[in-house]
Amino acid sequence: MAAFVGAVKLFISLVLWLNTFSSIQGARDFYEFRYPFIKRASTFSSSSSFSSSSNDEVTYDYIIVGGGTAGCPLAATLSQNFSVLVLERGGVPFSNANVSFLRNFHIALADTSPTSASQPFVSTDGVINARARVLGGGTCINAGFYTRANSDFIRRVGWDVRLVNESYPWVEKQIVHQPKLAPWQDAFKDSLLDVGVSPYNGFTYDHIYGTKVGGTIFDRFGRRHTAAELLASANPKMLTVLVYATVQKVLFDKSAGKRPKAMGVMFKDENGNQHQAFLTNNRRSEVILSCGAIGTPQLLMLSGIGPKAVLQGLNISMVLHNEFVGKGMADNPMNSVFVPMTRSVEQSLIQIVGITKMGVYIEASSGFGQSQDSIHCHHGLLSAEIGQLSTVPPKQRTRQAIEEFIKRKRDLPREAFKGGFILEKIAMPLSTGHLNLINTNIDNNPSVTFNYFGHPRDLRRCVNGIRMAAKVIQSNRFTNFTKCDKPTVEKLLNMSVKANINLIPKHTNDTKSLEQFCKDTVITIWHYHGGCHVGKVVDPNHKVLGTRRLRIVDGSTFSESPGTNPQGTVLMMGRYMGVKILRRRLGKAAGNETLLTKSRKPPIPIHNHSITFRTTMGLPFIQTTHKWHRPTTTSAAAAANPSFPASKSQLYGASRPLYRPQTKRHRYRRSCCCSCCLWTTILILVLILLVAIAGAILYVLYRPHRPTFTVSSLKVSTLNVTSASKVITNIHLNVTAKNPNKKLVYIYDPITISLITNDEIDIGEGSLGSFVHGNKNTTLLKAAITSSNRQELDEASAGKLRSGLKSKKGLPLKIKLDTKVKAKMGALKTPKVGIRVVCEGIKATAPKGKSATIASTSNAKCKVDLRLKIWKWTL
Repeated sequence: MAAFVGAVKLFISLVLWLNTFSSIQGARDFYEFRYPFIKRASTFSSSSSFSSSSNDEVTYDYIIVGGGTAGCPLAATLSQNFSVLVLERGGVPFSNANVSFLRNFHIALADTSPTSASQPFVSTDGVINARARVLGGGTCINAGFYTRANSDFIRRVGWDVRLVNESYPWVEKQIVHQPKLAPWQDAFKDSLLDVGVSPYNGFTYDHIYGTKVGGTIFDRFGRRHTAAELLASANPKMLTVLVYATVQKVLFDKSAGKRPKAMGVMFKDENGNQHQAFLTNNRRSEVILSCGAIGTPQLLMLSGIGPKAVLQGLNISMVLHNEFVGKGMADNPMNSVFVPMTRSVEQSLIQIVGITKMGVYIEASSGFGQSQDSIHCHHGLLSAEIGQLSTVPPKQRTRQAIEEFIKRKRDLPREAFKGGFILEKIAMPLSTGHLNLINTNIDNNPSVTFNYFGHPRDLRRCVNGIRMAAKVIQSNRFTNFTKCDKPTVEKLLNMSVKANINLIPKHTNDTKSLEQFCKDTVITIWHYHGGCHVGKVVDPNHKVLGTRRLRIVDGSTFSESPGTNPQGTVLMMGRYMGVKILRRRLGKAAGNETLLTKSRKPPIPIHNHSITFRTTMGLPFIQTTHKWHRPTTTSAAAAANPSFPASKSQLYGASRPLYRPQTKRHRYRRSCCCSCCLWTTILILVLILLVAIAGAILYVLYRPHRPTFTVSSLKVSTLNVTSASKVITNIHLNVTAKNPNKKLVYIYDPITISLITNDEIDIGEGSLGSFVHGNKNTTLLKAAITSSNRQELDEASAGKLRSGLKSKKGLPLKIKLDTKVKAKMGALKTPKVGIRVVCEGIKATAPKGKSATIASTSNAKCKVDLRLKIWKWTL
C-alpha cells in the first residue's frame, strides 16, 4: 500500500509539472508581502470586547507577539492545527536590500530611520546596540552565523534531547547553508590552529572545542535567508501575520480570587489606529510573547506585570507583582583588535570560530569598515555629533568625550579600513544588569544596563582573549596573508582604541593595561539575553508565573547565550516549543508529519561475534570476527565427536565407507528468483495501471495549464570587458509570468538566475527568494544581475564578447532560471521537482556614458524544462 501511495504521488508530480510552471517574485497585484497571510495591520477588523465567543467575532487559538527569530518557526508549527495571529511591529524583509544582501550588512545597522529594520539603543554602560524591528527579527540584521548549543546547555534548561535533535534539522534544511570561506577567514582558520586552538573540526553545526567552520544563513550569492522564510512551512488557511502592528499591552481578565487570565492584546497599526485581538474561550489558548530580551520584559511591565514600585511610579495598573521582571539582563561583552591592510579585502562576516577552553570565543570579520558609501554619513547613535545620548550617564556624556569621539572618527585614514577585525567574545558572562521603563511609550527603548565586566572573572577572561587575538594576528600565517610587518601588541591595541566605536571615555593607559583596554573598548555582538528567567518569571514550560494563558518563547528566558551564537538555538526553540504545545493538546504524534529526521532503528542483537569499528577512506565499516569454541571432552566423547579440524586418520581410516556416485535426480520446478521477477513485473504493471487511472482522474478534475513567461524589460546599466578580460555587469531584469490555473498553488524554493550569451559565455548572476504563487495570478518579477570583478574570461571568450558588444545588431543573450517547486491542490502537496526556464531572443547593447540602455526583448521567448535527477544524472 505504501508503494502504491508513493507511486501515485510521483505520477501526480510528473503530470502536473510536465504541464505547468509558475513565476518568480512578489505577486505585484496579488500578494503585497510575498505570502497571502501577511497583511498590513490597518486591514485588521478589531474585536470589540472580551466576549469573543460570539459568532461574528474573529478569535484565535494563539496570538504571537513578535514575528522574530523564535516567533516565525513557532507560528509555522502551531498553524498546522490551530488558528494563529502574529503581530509584528516592523515591516517585511523580502524587498529590503539592506537586509537581503551581505554587502549591506553594516548599512542596515547604520540606518536609524523610523522604518529601518534596526532600532538602535545605547545601554547605560555607553555601548551602542541594536534590536530588530522587522519580520524575521534578529535573523534580518545579524552576522548570519549558525551553530547549535552544546549538550550541557540543553541539559541545564531541561529540554527533551530527542525533540531538540529533531527540531534543529527542521530549521537547517530550510534556511542554513555551508559558507564558502573568504580568503580572510581561511587565513584566520590556519592562524587559530597555529596558536593552539585545536583540533580542526571542519564544517559542523555542533559546539565543540577547537576550530570549526559554522553554518550561515547567507547563500553562495550573498543573499540572506531569514526566519520569515520559515513561514512557507505554515498552513496559510490557519495563519494571519500583521506587519506594522505594535502591541501596546496584553489584556487580562482579573476576576476576583483567580489568577489573571490573558484574553488578548491591544495594538496600533501603521496609521496609529487602535485595535484589539482576542483569544478563543478554550482554556489552552494562549498569548505568546516573542519580542526578544528587550521587548518582552518591557511589554510585560507595560501590561502590568513587574516590580510594584516601577509600575506605580509610571501609573501603570498593576496586574501582578513580580520583582524579577527585567532583572538578570546580560550581554556577552566583545572586544576587537583591528588589523589594517594596504589592499582591499573581500567582505566577510563570521564563518570561522575558535572555541577555547578558557571561556572565550575568537572570531573574525573583514571589509566592513567605513566604506565609500558610509565614511562621511551620520550613523545616528554611531555618530556622537547627532546628540542622541539621552540614555548615557551624564559623566560619560561630557562635551570633551563627544569631541574626542568625533576627532577619532574623522582622523582615521580611509585606507586603514581596508582590513578587518579579530573579535573575542566572553562566553557565559557572570556580570548581569537590569532593564527599567523610561516611560509608557512602547516605541521608546527602555533603559538597559548590562554591567559589562562587573565580575572580575569576566575581566580576566577578556585579557586572555585579547592576548590570544594578538597571537593570531602575529602568527606567520596571518602576516603572510596581510603582507604587513608583524605588529607589536601595543601598536595593535593603539589602532584598535582609535577604531573603536562606543561612548565610553578612553584612558591614557588603554594600550598598556589590557584590563583597561577591555573596559574602554567593549562593544556588543547583539547576544543580550535574560530579563524573564525560568523559575523567576516563567515556569519550566515558559508559562508566566501567576497567570493563565500567557507564555514567553524567546531569549529573555535564557540565563546564558547558547553556543558561540544563539541564533540557531532560538530558531530551534520556536520549532521545539511549537511541537511541545501541539503534543500537549493533540498527543505525542503531533508535529511528526513535518519533522525531517527519523528516529534511529533499534540495534540488531549479535551473538558469538566480536565487533570492531574501523574506517576506510573516512567511511565506517564493521569488522566481525567469529569466535570458535572448542569443547572440553573426555577421550570417549572425542571419539564420538571428532575434533576440528579432522585428523588424517579420520579422513582416511579403514572404517571410512567407500564413495559411490549417486544418480542425480532432476527436479522440474521454477526457481525462486524467476518467481520473484514474474510477480514483481506483474505488480509493477498493476501499479502503473492504477497510477495512470488516478492521474487521468486528477487531470480531468484540475485541468492544469502551462503558464506563460515573457521578458518585460532588461535595463543594462553596465556591461563591458576590461583590459584584463574581466566582465563587469549591472543589469536589472523584469519578467512577467501568468498562472491560469484555478485550483493550483505553487511553492518555490530560492531561484538562481544566470545571464549568458548565445556562445555560453557567463556574464552575470542573480537570485530571488522563495515564495508562494497563487492561482489565477499575474506576477511581475524583478531581479538585479551582477558579476564579480574577479570574473576573468579566456582570450577567445573575451574577444567574442567584445565584438558582440560592438555589433550594431546587439549582443544576443539568454536568461536561465533554476529552482525547485512543489504544487499544492487543497491539502495535497506534490514532492519538489527541479525546473529550468530558458528565455532566448534578447539583444543588448553596451551603454555609452552614464545613461543605461534598454535591451530588445520583442522577440524573446521563454521555454520551460522539467529537470529530474536520477542518482548522478540530471534529465
